[in-house]
Amino acid sequence: NGQILRQSPPFHLFFARLLGRLNTLASLYGLGKIADHALCTSLLDQAKEIRIVDDQTHWSELPRFSGRQQSWMKFGGLLGSITYRGDLRPFLPLLALGEWTHVGGKSSFGLGKFVLERTENT
Repeated sequence: NGQILRQSPPFHLFFARLLGRLNTLASLYGLGKIADHALCTSLLDQAKEIRIVDDQTHWSELPRFSGRQQSWMKFGGLLGSITYRGDLRPFLPLLALGEWTHVGGKSSFGLGKFVLERTENT
C-alpha cells in the first residue's frame, strides 16, 4: 500500500508483492500475466496460512548517488534471513522465478534479492 516495511513481512504480503512483480514483468515483456485473478486469489488465501518462525532481519540504510539530483541519497531495506513455515509447495514455482526477478520497490536497482533454502522440520 505504498508504505515501506521496516520489519519482516508476513508471507502473504511478501508473496503478493512477488505476484505483482511477476505479472507486471510477464505482461510487459512476455505473453501476458503468469497468474490470472482466480489463481492469485487462491494462492493469496493459502499464503495467509504460512507463519514466520524465525526472523533474523534488520533494517539497513545504503547510500546511492542520484545522477538526476546530483546528490547522495539513502536507500533503506531489510537484510538478513527469515524462516517461514507451512505448506509452501503451491508457491515454489513462483518463488523460484522470484529468485531471478527479485521483489520489492527497489528491485529495479538490483535490490530485493532472495534465496530459497529448504530446512527440515524438527
